[in-house]
Amino acid sequence: MKKKNSMLMMRYVGSKKVGEDGIIVVKSKVDDDLATESNASYEDDNDDDDDNNDDLEERAFVRQRNEQRLGIAEKLKEQFTSIVTNTLLKKYAQKPGQLKLLKSDIPRHVAIIMDGNARWAERRRLPARVGHENGVESLRAVLRCASSWGIEVITVYVLSIENLEMRERNEIDSILDLLESTLRNDIENLMQNDVRVVCMGDLSRVKPEMRSAVEDTVEITKYNSGVVLNVALSYGGRNDIVQATKEIAEAVKFGSMRVEDINEESFMKYLGTANVLSSTTTTNNNNNNNNNNNESISSSSSSSSSSSGSLSLRAARSLQNPDLLIRTSGEQRLSNFMCWELAYSELYFTDVMWPEFGEAELRRAIFAYAKRDRRFGARKSSNEDKNSTSKNDSNKSNNNNTMMMPQTTTMSQTTTMRSSANGINSLSLNGDSILNKSSIDSKATTAAAAQDQS
Repeated sequence: MKKKNSMLMMRYVGSKKVGEDGIIVVKSKVDDDLATESNASYEDDNDDDDDNNDDLEERAFVRQRNEQRLGIAEKLKEQFTSIVTNTLLKKYAQKPGQLKLLKSDIPRHVAIIMDGNARWAERRRLPARVGHENGVESLRAVLRCASSWGIEVITVYVLSIENLEMRERNEIDSILDLLESTLRNDIENLMQNDVRVVCMGDLSRVKPEMRSAVEDTVEITKYNSGVVLNVALSYGGRNDIVQATKEIAEAVKFGSMRVEDINEESFMKYLGTANVLSSTTTTNNNNNNNNNNNESISSSSSSSSSSSGSLSLRAARSLQNPDLLIRTSGEQRLSNFMCWELAYSELYFTDVMWPEFGEAELRRAIFAYAKRDRRFGARKSSNEDKNSTSKNDSNKSNNNNTMMMPQTTTMSQTTTMRSSANGINSLSLNGDSILNKSSIDSKATTAAAAQDQS
């Protein structure tokens, strides 16, 4: 029995330790295992809690760092945008310089396709809205130049019907919101600068807030007598012609117009650009066109001219038609813009993006226009050619930028021209010497015959 108890005791004894007092302390193996497992589980729980805390702290740190980075990026973008805008404002806020041209050489009506806003912003890694905002500053600069230089009408292509149908809605809404805020915020400036705002296009395609802003601006500025700003919004040249044709057909149908009354001049009254004409402007244009027609008739070789021809000439010279079309960003097409009115317009294309367009570029376009001869289908006489030549010479002398190049060219070409002229003279002298030699030979033969007869 004693041996059996000792065996049981040996089975359960895990370890023996002699204490300081000499008592043998016996620890059970089962107790030791339980204590080890409990300690291990406690340590595992602590490790899991530590890991979770570390993950949460790390996530919070990453989130905070990303927020800081986004905040810094937004601040930098706002600062850069303000710097760009302020730079352009300083550039365009200056009073336009004097345009040294004859009044007849300055276009009365300038149409502009404002292209390149989004591409300008994309190249600078800026939102497209920034490009459109800077484009508004360019338009303000053009209006200041027009007021100072005597340009009567500025027509701008804001959005076409194709733009409304094909482009993303976010971009269209951004442009319309910018236009709406610009119209409402610039009322005071428009009134101070005596700008009259008109609009052409199908406004039923835009939202009611936009229509309201346009109608309010047109109503407030309708009595201004300065530059006319014609805004082409939701506009298409072909659609404008179709709508005019429908209105004329209805007028003929209900008897308010005869088919015989339809001509170019009467047709233009139904186009969207008829809004740019006021009652005084129409009277002045008719008087000027009558004077021009009388002069052209008196100076022409044929004394008789058809009434349809005079009407066509008067329609071609109407203020509705742009004298000069400018398109920026390097594109060279009309894009369904004023298909009727641009028949006799001078076209000017530039690689400059619209946000960078200002007084200097507009000045270049007008000087290029002044050098061109607008004939409207007629042939110029020799006196008119001399006048146009003297006009071009005066334009070159007035334009300091273009004055040096022709002088340099003529100086460099002087030697060549003289040498070629000397070559021509030598050829003519040789020809004269040959003729003189033959005449001398004939005279000598005649004198010899006379002596023989004597």
